[in-house]
Amino acid sequence: MLVHMNDREMLTAANGIVLTKEQEEICKVLYRRTDGGYLLCGFYDPDIPDEDYPDDLAAFPVRSTLNGVETLTGGSKVYNVDKSSSDKFKIGNNKYNDAWIKIWEDNIIAYDAKLDIEKPLQNHKKHNNHERKSYVEALNGRTDDTLVGGHICTAREFQYPKRGGSCLLLPIYKYLNSMRTEVEMTVISCGAVALKLVNFLE
Repeated sequence: MLVHMNDREMLTAANGIVLTKEQEEICKVLYRRTDGGYLLCGFYDPDIPDEDYPDDLAAFPVRSTLNGVETLTGGSKVYNVDKSSSDKFKIGNNKYNDAWIKIWEDNIIAYDAKLDIEKPLQNHKKHNNHERKSYVEALNGRTDDTLVGGHICTAREFQYPKRGGSCLLLPIYKYLNSMRTEVEMTVISCGAVALKLVNFLE
């Protein structure tokens, strides 16, 4: 009989899974990109040539660049990650220059939609953690509001992840992102939901 795991059991099991490179190339899930984010639509078949798939599909490996979310408390401190400008979003063996802020937004929209189903709010309200704004406070005297998807971490000792390591992704002001590792940033009072990234620089 098939056993269906809950989220906690699934995460515990996933930490012990080791896939070969060949398995990672074959074990992929197909998503269709829509205005509301990525929509699950099936499993990748390696026997079908890539050019025979529709243009709006993306194949995500089981062990992907994305690894869930982390909730950040309002008023907590976050820091820029070193060398993140060299990091590229990866689908399979292909790296893309898609804006990191759009990647955050697509995945947080999907996260909110899941919360709407699993933890519905009163009066049919919707979870809404995907508003495009800076989730860290502006520096005194700065009014420029250009946004980017910033690679961040929650402590200074995590600012220098090794290749293949992990960090967080969150919309922040571009000027803060440009300050690299020097700046200490404060999460806005309502808190934030950051996207977890793995396989840094790979």
